[in-house]
Amino acid sequence: MHNIGPEIRRIAARLEAAENKRKQASAFIKSSFPGLLRKAGGDIPDSFRVAAVDGGLIKKSFHGFDCALVRAAGVCMSYEKGKLSGVKYWPSKAPTPVPKVFEALSDIDWAYLSSLVRIESEIDVVLECLERFKPDILMMDGSIVPHYSDRPASGKSEAYGIYSRVIEKYRRLYSRIVGSGTMLAGIVEDSRSTRFCTMLRDEVAPKSGKELPPEIAACLGSSRDTNLLFSALEVGEMTAPFPYASSVSGHNILKDMGEHASRVSTFYIRTAKLDRPIKVDFLGGDDRMLAPVLMEVASQHPSYGLPVPIIEADNVAKLSEDDMDRLYSLIVSETGNLPSAMRLRREQRPF
Repeated sequence: MHNIGPEIRRIAARLEAAENKRKQASAFIKSSFPGLLRKAGGDIPDSFRVAAVDGGLIKKSFHGFDCALVRAAGVCMSYEKGKLSGVKYWPSKAPTPVPKVFEALSDIDWAYLSSLVRIESEIDVVLECLERFKPDILMMDGSIVPHYSDRPASGKSEAYGIYSRVIEKYRRLYSRIVGSGTMLAGIVEDSRSTRFCTMLRDEVAPKSGKELPPEIAACLGSSRDTNLLFSALEVGEMTAPFPYASSVSGHNILKDMGEHASRVSTFYIRTAKLDRPIKVDFLGGDDRMLAPVLMEVASQHPSYGLPVPIIEADNVAKLSEDDMDRLYSLIVSETGNLPSAMRLRREQRPF
C-alpha cells in the first residue's frame, strides 16, 4: 500500500475541492432561492403517537435452494407534553422470523424475490399498525415508494407476481392513509437521491428567471442532495416540500401506485448538528406538523439524527447470520444430509 500515497493525495484533493464547491453552491442557493429553505419549527401537540415499522432480512443460497429469513416489527410510542408515556409493539417485542424457500431461481429473480418478500412483510405490519394504533404519524424505515430496482420485468415470473401483490398492498395503504388523520412518512437513512439538485437546476432556476452560474450548475449536476444540503441547512432547518418525482407517468414505480401516487412529496430536514440531513417522503397531512415532531423525536444525539421510533423498530426487526445458521440447522435436522442442503463450495474450501 505504500506505493499508492500519491494517488491517495490526489483523491483527497479532489474531494476537498468538490466540498468547497458545494459550500459555494449552498451559499448561492441560500441567497438566491430563500424560499427553498426554512425553519422546521411549529406547534407540537401536547399528546401524539408515532408508530414506526422496519423489516429485517437475512438470505443465503445453498446447493439446491435459496433461503430468506424475514421479520417485520412495528412500535408505537405515545408522547405526553414532550415525554414518552408508553410503548406498544406489533406483532410482539420479539416476533418470530419467517423462512421463505425458493428453488431453481436465476440470480436476477433471487435478488428481486429476496427484496420483495421483505418489503411485503413490512407493508403487512404497516397496515396492521395503522389499524391497531391509529397513530398521528406512521413511519417506515426507508421510502414509502419501493425502489426502482425492486421492479422486475413484466411477465409471468414468480418475482413479478409478488411485485404485483406488493404494489396492490401499497395502493391499499395509500388509500387508507388519505383522509385517515395519519401521516405516512418514509425516513430514508442514507439517501443517494439527486432529486433536489436536479429540480433546482432544471425546474426551479429556469422558472424563476435566474440563470445559474456554470460552476453552480455543474456542482448541482455532480452532487447528491444530502451532500449539498449538509452545508445549506442548519440544525432545525428543512427544505420546502417538493413532489417526489417530476412525473408520475414517467416514474418506473409511481406509475403503478394508483390515484394517490401524485400526492407523495419529499423534504429534507437537519435534526442533528453533526449528522447529515434526513430525506423524508410523506403522504397525507401537513409537513408543518410532521417537521416539528421529527425534531422532537430525532434530536437526542448530536451525531445521529434518526427518529427514536425508527431506531427501536430496527432493533426489534434486525436479524443476524446466527439466525440463518439456526434455521439451517433445523432444516438439516429434519432432512438429513440431502444434496440440496449442501452449502456452496465457496463456504467449504479446505484451504
